[in-house]
Amino acid sequence: MSRSPSHWSTRNGATIVGSTATTFRLDLVPDSGTLVRIDDGIETAFTLTAEFQAPRDFPTVVADDAGGALAMGWVERPEGGGMIIAHFAAETSESPARAIVYGIGVTQIELLEPTYTVLVIDGDHFTRKRIADIALQP
Repeated sequence: MSRSPSHWSTRNGATIVGSTATTFRLDLVPDSGTLVRIDDGIETAFTLTAEFQAPRDFPTVVADDAGGALAMGWVERPEGGGMIIAHFAAETSESPARAIVYGIGVTQIELLEPTYTVLVIDGDHFTRKRIADIALQP
């Protein structure tokens, strides 16, 4: 089989439609890695923040509606480990592409949502919280 951005072709030339969902790729290069958002074959690259340059595993990543991405992962720092969320904002006519990193004060995050919210385990149920509300102040 050969592959095009969202279709597979069999040896007989028959086309099989694949997923058209947004996907992500990490290109890890020392000190200059990128997070690549792929929308139907179109790639948008974001420079990885220092926190994601050497991940322990692939971070949780979701696409936002503005062409960017949110990534969440556990990182080890000299002052100790902790959860972070990075907002990789796409370039617009008003601003360049950029990344904003938030230290997170909770570790029981069950779901990262594209609306800049998370579902947090709260006892025997879940609570939706805005990332801005659980971010640690610098």
